[in-house]
Amino acid sequence: MYPDRIELVSPGSLPANLSPAEYLQGQVSVLRNPKLAGVLFRLRYIEQFGTGIQKILAVYEATSAKPQFQFSKNLIRVTLPVIKATLQPTVEGLTADEERLLEQMQSYRLYTRNQLDVATGFDRNKTVRLLRYIQAEGLVRKVGQGRSTRYQLN
Repeated sequence: MYPDRIELVSPGSLPANLSPAEYLQGQVSVLRNPKLAGVLFRLRYIEQFGTGIQKILAVYEATSAKPQFQFSKNLIRVTLPVIKATLQPTVEGLTADEERLLEQMQSYRLYTRNQLDVATGFDRNKTVRLLRYIQAEGLVRKVGQGRSTRYQLN
């Protein structure tokens, strides 16, 4: 991770008979590491449908910064420029803490309450209180129950 970009390097090349164009168009999905994909799927970090490249490209579609994909026989390198997402509050009068919590959730992935505690530096009670408020305001949705509860921006 760098201040202006994130670089992801995957050792190895594209799967046999898969061209860089097919890879970037998302026409074919081939798991290179099924065990790792299985773990990340169970942790709810990925969805295992082969839509990651299309999602990456969609995030950058309206920006001047574009991701770069480099292919060689020994590795695939993806460089993601850092873009500053702007939060469009739909509720007037959010506190600084509420805005801070929402800013941490800008990637639209699912977060546990504990992940939000760590990201914001808030204690458990404060995070729970803020989540309840912004959920009631319709800014965040709760997914799951008990230990599998996650939060995501609406």
